[in-house]
Amino acid sequence: MVSTILVFMGLHFFSISGFLLDSTKSPQAENGISESHFTTLLKLLVDERKSREQLENVVLRLQQELSNKVSSSDHCNCKSAEITEELNNNTEQLKTELGYLRKEFNTLQLQCGQFDKHVSSNRAYTERPTQGTGDLKELKGTADLETILGLENKTNHLEVKVYNMELSLQSIVSGANARSKKLIGIVNKIKATDNLTLYLTNEIQKSNGKLSAVMTDMNSRKQDFIALVNKTEFTNDKLRSLEIWLENKIHYLETNFTLSVSNITNTVNQSLTSLQKYFMNSVQQLQSGLNDTYQKLDKISNRAVLSAYANGGTIAANVVIPFTQIHALRGIQNFTSVMKEGKFTCEISGMYLISVFVSTDTNSSGNFKIYRNNRIIATAFRQPHLNYLTFTAIVPERLHINDSVFVKNGPEMVVGNIGQSSFSIIQI
Repeated sequence: MVSTILVFMGLHFFSISGFLLDSTKSPQAENGISESHFTTLLKLLVDERKSREQLENVVLRLQQELSNKVSSSDHCNCKSAEITEELNNNTEQLKTELGYLRKEFNTLQLQCGQFDKHVSSNRAYTERPTQGTGDLKELKGTADLETILGLENKTNHLEVKVYNMELSLQSIVSGANARSKKLIGIVNKIKATDNLTLYLTNEIQKSNGKLSAVMTDMNSRKQDFIALVNKTEFTNDKLRSLEIWLENKIHYLETNFTLSVSNITNTVNQSLTSLQKYFMNSVQQLQSGLNDTYQKLDKISNRAVLSAYANGGTIAANVVIPFTQIHALRGIQNFTSVMKEGKFTCEISGMYLISVFVSTDTNSSGNFKIYRNNRIIATAFRQPHLNYLTFTAIVPERLHINDSVFVKNGPEMVVGNIGQSSFSIIQI
């Protein structure tokens, strides 16, 4: 019944061809129409189309969620009731068989008791003639000796019968024990079946809880659908009234203001043309700006980077410190002067950050200077010290093509090599 109602609701959603409007005020009749009114009318039609598409998408999404919920509820473990009924039937059958076995066992116990009493009475009866037989054997001379011997033979036969009955009784007791073991196994099986029944009952309760949650969620979805249907019908009523008003208005315009409509059409076409030109100019400007941005990014990605270590050793006074061991290089085509003399030659004009640090164990005052061509742009000083000392100079400088940057030593000193003394220059 629930799935039938849901399918009907889904078909009802698809049969609704409504759409939404932003304005809830009913337009009033006018004697004429202006350009602004016509533009507003076109905007309303566009907004109506977008709103209708959004509403159709929402209805489709809700219908899909409802189908998923119904599918999940249909695929739940609905055979639990049949399994429980089958287990209950098996349990009843086992209980019935157990009752029959108990009755048979009680009957066997009664028969065994009666047989024990019969055997006891027979033993008492046979013992009396046997005791008398010994006394009678001494009476060989009497006439009743043959009768006594016949009675002894009968007594022996009776003892054999009693022995056979004892064997039968033992076999009956063994059978009863086997029946008892079988009965215990059946009882254990019944207990296991009861445990399984309890487990399945708990699982059924859990499944019922989940199903209840699904049904609650479906009911809430149903209320949402009903609210959506009501809202859609309300919107459709408004749209129908607006459609009637638009039809009357259009008929009025076509009948009485054909020339005005032609003028408005021309104005709209002109406006669209000018707007198209404006958009084209804007697109061209954006394209030009994008090309400039790409060029700037290319320039940034190709910025020059150089870092070189000193060779190390004793550097004479007033000579170029040979930073010739390159360990980082990018955006520089010709670095021969660096590898030969430790001098950087600028290939791209721009602002550069120049950094030099020197490590030395010379125990005296000294300095080094950074040169751009033949002009000093930075100087670093050191003081006398006992151990190694590292002193640094960092300076930004605008360089032009073919400008040369190098580091010149002051007084003679010992310069550390790789990792201890470095000359770096980065385009910023």
